[in-house]
Amino acid sequence: MDALGRGGPGGERFARERAVEQVEVEAIGRVLNRRRHQGGHARVVPGGEGVVQRCERAADAVGVRAPQLVVVRAGQFACDDGKHVRAEVQGAVRERVRPEEMRQRRRGVRDGVRDLRVVRHAAPRSRVHQRFSARRPVAEDTVVTAVEATAARFGEEHRPVDERETEARHHLGSASTFTLGTFGGHRGRVLAAGDVLSGGGAAVVAPPRRIPSDHVPALGHRWELAVTEGPHGAPEFFTREDIATVLGHDYEVHFNSDRTGVRLIGPRPTWAREDGGEAGLHPSNIHDNAYSVGALDFTGDTPILLGPDGPSLGGFVCPVTVVAAERWKLGQLRPGDTVRFVAVRGDHAASIRELGVARRASSPAVFSAGGDGDDGVLVRRDGAVPVTYRRSGDDNVLVEYGSMTLDLALRARVHALHEALVAEGATGVRDLTPGIRSLQIKVDPDVLSVPRLTGLLEELEDALPDATELVVPSRTVRLPLSWDDPSTREATERYMHGVRADAPWCPWNIEFIRRVNGLDSVDDVYRTVYDAEYMVLGLGDVYLGAPVATPLDPRHRMVTTKYNPARTWTPENAVGIGGAYLCIYGMEGPGGYQFVGRTTQVWNHRHPSTAPGFEEGTPWLLRFFDRISWYPVSTEELADLRADLAAGRGPGVDVTDGTFSLAEHERFLAENAAPIDDFRALQSAAFGAERAAWGRGGGVRVTAAET
Repeated sequence: MDALGRGGPGGERFARERAVEQVEVEAIGRVLNRRRHQGGHARVVPGGEGVVQRCERAADAVGVRAPQLVVVRAGQFACDDGKHVRAEVQGAVRERVRPEEMRQRRRGVRDGVRDLRVVRHAAPRSRVHQRFSARRPVAEDTVVTAVEATAARFGEEHRPVDERETEARHHLGSASTFTLGTFGGHRGRVLAAGDVLSGGGAAVVAPPRRIPSDHVPALGHRWELAVTEGPHGAPEFFTREDIATVLGHDYEVHFNSDRTGVRLIGPRPTWAREDGGEAGLHPSNIHDNAYSVGALDFTGDTPILLGPDGPSLGGFVCPVTVVAAERWKLGQLRPGDTVRFVAVRGDHAASIRELGVARRASSPAVFSAGGDGDDGVLVRRDGAVPVTYRRSGDDNVLVEYGSMTLDLALRARVHALHEALVAEGATGVRDLTPGIRSLQIKVDPDVLSVPRLTGLLEELEDALPDATELVVPSRTVRLPLSWDDPSTREATERYMHGVRADAPWCPWNIEFIRRVNGLDSVDDVYRTVYDAEYMVLGLGDVYLGAPVATPLDPRHRMVTTKYNPARTWTPENAVGIGGAYLCIYGMEGPGGYQFVGRTTQVWNHRHPSTAPGFEEGTPWLLRFFDRISWYPVSTEELADLRADLAAGRGPGVDVTDGTFSLAEHERFLAENAAPIDDFRALQSAAFGAERAAWGRGGGVRVTAAET
């Protein structure tokens, strides 16, 4: 049992890490103690290889290299995975330590530190600051402030700053804050008591006036939400009874809810399908497509209302979507509140620009004569490549090509439509998000209505070129992969302790991947992953430029299901497989893909400062149609690479320019048709056996209420 109350292999690993951290602190402390401080604030040590070597030698004394802490020449501390470590430790403390013990620890830290201004914020703190503030009391002249540590993370100049001075800086064209990504707003963190908000312009002085009652939103604990049907309705994905239940049942808000999504407790669907085919074993699984904010996303049997900080796309079905004018209610939902969905016609949804009676926010009830009655399907077009236009709220249209299969020719068709819409430059189009076999178009419905958009899409479809003519830029991107990384094992252990212990993919995801694909040993899984070349078909699958990619050779396409229910925590840059797809998690957060390892960063947290391998001006590493391949590294080697990348140094990622031709790829498939068919037959038999075992054991269906 370790100091956090954890036992087993995880506790041994934590103990080893703490030993490393202790000698690192002592090494850095000796350097800091030789520096004089100004105004009670520590100054970051001007770097130099001598400091780096001293830290490394100190860590080597206990047998482990400690690359997580780097001192660079520019005089900045760069930390790798600071947020990950903080969340991991704090999460363990919350789970295992009693409240009184927690208060005692906090008092001990406060009593032993002078002039240390600890500020609670979401931005990752320097590992130095974590150790000095949370591990042990230290002297005044060895303090590194939270302000300076945070500034180092963002590549800013080190200077004493008033923590209460709140200035929202634009990041990626927005001044809003994305706390999970620790960027935007005020230093990427949540606002705290004592912060001073600046209006950013001249104050507008007006006499006070009474707010009309029909402008005041109705707040309570029982909510009705206006929703449109779609994008995934009955009878394709859900039964008619399922949809009737969604619209006729009160759901309870789960305590594990935030801006990424509001989890709900309610009846499980009976489903219209047995499974998701290549997309996964569970009938909720589909080939990844874009999500709308406000979509009711069934991750397995668990319904989640996707919030503004939710993923851009994913592989689960959504039967209804909250209309834009009602999405403010998602921010008011609290654990224990009840929610009922009320179907409305898409063209009857209120405008987000309206107030008063037209907005209908002052009434707790949603008055409606019913929805559109079309199961969310706007238009179906037959032809050589069938097209389905689906409603996704009153401000999105999801265009789907072909049948529910993984076919790169369908992704080529999506790319052609994407390019045509960009060239068209239609007024009112706000965003374009491609998926595996789909493209979602977000519009301002007050400028470009959904019916008008659908007509435009049909016109463009008639003029699209043959998909087989597709030739696109396609870089080869070689990334390191720490196989079965300890951080992924820890995430699986947490899942077993806190969510579901009897899941068939526990305790070891790689063994589950072997079994469900009919492979002889886990070594076969290893060889398949490292031999494969994964083509990036979508970005933003689980935040921050995370790719959804599939092997170009179908013999490398191992098919798995996704966690049901999903994990609540996934380490940053974990690598997993879900359905026939691979994903690199761009940041910590929920997840459902089966782990195989961990790699380096795919999002540049130093942006707008550059990092090796990243294009100037873009914080994301990968592009559509990149081809990812892996080379093996140890856990320690990966930590070195991650630290170098976080510090903006080192060789970076190995990227080679090239092109991809769909015609050449289809010739490859034709030449290797027989062995590909043999592999698929073996895989299908194992897949069916696993599904049958789930059915006998009742393992397919688990709800949030049961966990």
